[in-house]
Amino acid sequence: MPGTMEKIRKGDDVIVTVGKDKGKRGTVLRIVDARHLVVEGVNRVKKHQRPNPVKGQTGGIADTQAPSVPSGLTATAVTAITVALSWNASTDNVGVAGYTVYRAGASVGTSSTTTFTDSGLAGSTTYTYTVDAFDAAGNHSAQSASIT
Repeated sequence: MPGTMEKIRKGDDVIVTVGKDKGKRGTVLRIVDARHLVVEGVNRVKKHQRPNPVKGQTGGIADTQAPSVPSGLTATAVTAITVALSWNASTDNVGVAGYTVYRAGASVGTSSTTTFTDSGLAGSTTYTYTVDAFDAAGNHSAQSASIT
């Protein structure tokens, strides 16, 4: 919980709650002073939250809500062997972590943004795509409307 630095120890798992690294999870490498930590993979931070050991829980509240379904899936550029896709951002009660892109129902990759390029395709072949959104707790939205 924010403001409980005296309970944090080196090696504890924490979540950054302010600044550009907000939402990042990491291990405390060093306690600088009563208000600052050094967290693995994150710059020096002032506020933090210790997550519960259960995946997707912070501050004692489980994140069980899936993000909204991505909308507006379109092919923005098509060549003989690549398809560039874009869509409108999803929303989530905690935050969207990324998107999974599906070709013919099978996952072909993930993206942390609202764009993805699928490459290595066969020319003169029709492909169908959908996308879903996921959050840090592993909740996935339903898949978007498909495009071909």
